Amino acid sequence: MVLYEEEEMKKTWIVLISMVFVLVLTGCGGPTREKSDGTIKVGISFHSMMNDVFTASENYLKEFGAASSPPVEFSVVVADNDISKQTADIKDIISKKPDVVAIVPEDSRAVEASIKDAHAANIPVVVYNRPVHPDVAEQPDCFVGIDSTDQGYASAKHVFQKMKDDGIDEINIVLVSGSLTDENSVNRSNGVNRAAKEFGANVLSDLPCDWDPELAAANLPAALKAYPQCNVVFVSSDCMIPGVQTTLEDAGRWAPYGEPNHVYIASCDVFGVCLPLIEEGYIDADSLFDIVTQSKETVRVIKELAAGNKVEPIILVKGPVYTPENVNDPEMRSLLW
Repeated sequence: MVLYEEEEMKKTWIVLISMVFVLVLTGCGGPTREKSDGTIKVGISFHSMMNDVFTASENYLKEFGAASSPPVEFSVVVADNDISKQTADIKDIISKKPDVVAIVPEDSRAVEASIKDAHAANIPVVVYNRPVHPDVAEQPDCFVGIDSTDQGYASAKHVFQKMKDDGIDEINIVLVSGSLTDENSVNRSNGVNRAAKEFGANVLSDLPCDWDPELAAANLPAALKAYPQCNVVFVSSDCMIPGVQTTLEDAGRWAPYGEPNHVYIASCDVFGVCLPLIEEGYIDADSLFDIVTQSKETVRVIKELAAGNKVEPIILVKGPVYTPENVNDPEMRSLLW
């Protein structure tokens, strides 16, 4: 009888040990965010698809995500510049329990509520492209974006130095900026002001135009009339160049470099439609919005967060400055998207 009981106990222990071994192999012994098929699921909310930066970003994120190991799959929703819609969209994303939530914020402060909601559901958050305001208490696990302060600084510095080399002692600048609720716009203006301080340039006016070329065309004429001494215009993004061009044409001041009525122009992003304007000397300096590197880094960060690892809280990508002198350099062309 005793031998029979001992034998039964041995069998029980063998079964228990086997169960533990299976649990370890299947990963049930510890937390993981990857799905059983290996694909990492990401719900991403874009504030809008207002220009090529964001449509290209979606394409690159999906391309690099599909090619990664494990693959990263993006489900995309667009808020159409509506803060309330973006908040509701992200609540819906969270309800589907993705591995990571990604956000391109419409408002750099209002996005905090969505970050809190995701963290409360134990889902990490990556903010892409448009940073969260630094004063917001609940920050994302990681922000991946362009070094927008450097963009403004680098473009403006190049133009200011060019003007100094041309013997222009008084530099008077008007800024055509984006949106006061977008930190990229604020940072670019800060970068210009930093360069202006270094060169003793005068910032005459900063015109928020909500990234809209029509608003740029509506707001810039009054500034040029109020400040006829303006000899350089900083444009926060190439998306507003058409409005700036229309205004300068109407004022008889749209001319390539070398002509007496040339207004120096510093811009940001290097949209494809502006490449001829750089080549022909209408735009003197344009700093690249490096979407390719940002998208690759975002996919890398998502994989780390999905695996439960910590990542750098802020990843800033610097873009080179394109000028009439280097715009056709093969190495510079290879960076374009």
